Amino acid sequence: MGRCIGDLLLIFMKTVSYIKLKEENIADFLILTATKTETEAFLHIVQPIGDDVLEVLVCGRCYHIGHLGQYNVIQCQCSTMGASGEGSSIITCNNAFSDWSCIKQVIMVGIAFGMYDEEPVSQKFGDVLIADKIYPYENQRVGDEIKYRGEPCVPSSDLIKACYVTKRKWCGKNYQGENCHAYICPLVTGEKLVDNIGLRNLLKKTYPDAKGGEMEGQGVSSACSNAGKPWLLIKSICDFADGNKGEQKHEKQESAASLAFEFCSKLLEIDNLVEETCRSSFHLVENNGRDALFQIYDLDKEPYYIRREIDEYLELCLKTHGCWVFGESGIGKSVALTRALTKRNSSFILIDLSTCLNFTVDELFSFIYECLLDENDRMLEFDSRMKCIKAILNVLEKRFYGKEVFLFIEEIPIDGEDEAYGDFVRSLYALIISAERNLHHVKVRLVLSSINSPKKFISPTQSKIESYLKFKEMRRWSDDECVTLVNVLCQALGVSFSDGYSCEQLVYSLDNSPRKIKNCFNQAVACNQFVLDEYIVEHLIEC
Repeated sequence: MGRCIGDLLLIFMKTVSYIKLKEENIADFLILTATKTETEAFLHIVQPIGDDVLEVLVCGRCYHIGHLGQYNVIQCQCSTMGASGEGSSIITCNNAFSDWSCIKQVIMVGIAFGMYDEEPVSQKFGDVLIADKIYPYENQRVGDEIKYRGEPCVPSSDLIKACYVTKRKWCGKNYQGENCHAYICPLVTGEKLVDNIGLRNLLKKTYPDAKGGEMEGQGVSSACSNAGKPWLLIKSICDFADGNKGEQKHEKQESAASLAFEFCSKLLEIDNLVEETCRSSFHLVENNGRDALFQIYDLDKEPYYIRREIDEYLELCLKTHGCWVFGESGIGKSVALTRALTKRNSSFILIDLSTCLNFTVDELFSFIYECLLDENDRMLEFDSRMKCIKAILNVLEKRFYGKEVFLFIEEIPIDGEDEAYGDFVRSLYALIISAERNLHHVKVRLVLSSINSPKKFISPTQSKIESYLKFKEMRRWSDDECVTLVNVLCQALGVSFSDGYSCEQLVYSLDNSPRKIKNCFNQAVACNQFVLDEYIVEHLIEC
């Protein structure tokens, strides 16, 4: 669900060199997550090592290092859900073991589905399930009937014993304010994202002692067994696999992930989980100008922002109009618009459509409507696009009564040559006109960014749209602008150039792209390369 930018959780971290850390006994536990929501829950609860939570990039893999309970931990998110395949839990585990020899134990923390949403055994959203065994249900013999053949996987007995101690003194509250408790029980595990009550009930019948299910456990078990490392699974219930997964999905998943990490943090307060002689005592305090590499703008990043001609245009334009900025990828459209809106100090809602691939125009507008709803609002369905547009405007008027609000839409997932793009543009025109005619207690303006120009889809009869919405192409960065950015990054990060290699050569090799320039500097810091030359830059680009 979309949120006002002011509501977003921003975690400030330092990027540190992997070269400096890989030989250190930096942490005791690997914490695995499978989704962005789970990672955000970790970042919300983890404590800094010294002054900051650390961020380390290793061959494209992102690790966060901090303090949880009494232990230093390394967190990594799987790039895909499930136990097998590229980016899965088994691959992520194996990569982490290769990258960090210090890892002693592994805990997978996140969300799961519950089995029992009705009496006589009733679970609640947010109840924490600690697996004392997991049943892999994908291994089947298919004949006249389906027979499950997977052997159960068993986690560390020492960690399970510690969980029994922890559960007696832990209680949490879910998103509804209900008390939640922890249960040590079997779980089922498989590659399927289960949201079908028939399949759930079949699994419940097949494994009657199981109390929930998830997708990554078998991969964690396999990787840890091969490496000889203890492991544990801590998952919290976010749904009951009954076909209603989409209802208040974000709130349920966010609440469940937070509760799972609350329990994990309480577990890691036990001081004898790792032998004292093996415990990490790593501490790092270092200032390396992480803010200069920002991808999301806020006022703290202003000293590192490179002001361009487009910024003056946007400041003037947004005083009286909405704006549609278009131009090639990676040149800072979203950042420039976010800055202009932030400095204007107006309410705005950011809606990112990048996840809406292959959506119809009707589905895109339904998604926009869903993003505007508060958690207590009831989701409606519409039999026409105009009814959806009317509902969008009603929600905006309700939330921002007596105010001005900008609806910021970016990453429109439609090919610029596709007629659907024209359909989307014309529907936005209808939204603008409807807002002007029908809304009397809120001023709604649109702000959009895209790669493709929308202008060719505006018919002569719709030319009035430019009275409300200005169209502006953002040009590529000039050599001088890119050099200014590089100089700012060099000063913030302590990076310099070798004799015979210049800032201008770097800019040329990175296609005058600010995104590529920042990525290159990010990789340089991660690889402990603070003096750049042609060969190092070539290697960083390959990474």
